[in-house]
Amino acid sequence: MSDHNGHLVQTRRAFLWSVPVSLMGVVVLSPAAFSSDDGGIYDPSIPREWTFVRFVSKGRAADLTAQIDDKVISFVDNAVSQYMARAPGLYSLTVNGKSEELAIEPSQFLTIVLDPSSAKSVIIHDNFTQDPAKCSLALYNITKQPLSLTALAKRTPVLENVASLSGASRAVNAVSIDLNVEASGEILKSFRKTLLRRRSVTSIFVFSEKPDDILLTLAAAKN
Repeated sequence: MSDHNGHLVQTRRAFLWSVPVSLMGVVVLSPAAFSSDDGGIYDPSIPREWTFVRFVSKGRAADLTAQIDDKVISFVDNAVSQYMARAPGLYSLTVNGKSEELAIEPSQFLTIVLDPSSAKSVIIHDNFTQDPAKCSLALYNITKQPLSLTALAKRTPVLENVASLSGASRAVNAVSIDLNVEASGEILKSFRKTLLRRRSVTSIFVFSEKPDDILLTLAAAKN
C-alpha cells in the first residue's frame, strides 16, 4: 500500500466500532451508543460491492446540516461522522440546503469533506491495507497549508507533505507509539502512546493549527 492517495483496494471489512480517541487513550463505546444506521456497518452480511462512506465538516459542524438522500448525517465531536454502508449508485447529497449528485462506486472507502461555502464537496479516496497483521494510519488535512505526521521524540517521518483538503495513509505495525502532527517543521499537537490496533484504521483530522481542532479517531474491523 502506498503512503498517498490512490485507487481503493477491492476488499470488504466490517467496522466493529468507530470512536473519538483522547490523549489518554481509547474511548470505548458500545455499538448501541451509535445511530441505527451504523448498526449495518458492523453486519458481516454487507455485500462486497457496497462502499463505506464517512463525512467531515470543513469547519466545526455545529451550524452544518447535511443528509445523503433522506438520511441525516450526524457528526461526532461536531467534526466527523460514523461510517455508513451504501450500495453503489447515484445519491443526492444536501449540505445546508444545497444539493449535489454523489456517485458511489463499488467496494470503496470514502471520506467526504463537506464545505457549505463551496459548490461541491471534496471526495478523498481512502487506501487502507488488506494485511490482517497490520493497521492503517491516516492523516486528513482540512487546513490551507501542507501537513506532516511524525513519530516518537526523534520525529521520524510517517506521512509527509499532505496537501490541503486531501488525505494520506499507510500501513504500519500494530504498536503503541507517540505521534506528532506538524506544519512547517513545528509540532501542532502530539498524541502520546497512541495504540495502533491490527485490522483497524487510526485517523487524524486537522481542522486548524489549534490543538483542540486536531481530532484522532479509531475504526476497528470486525474479526
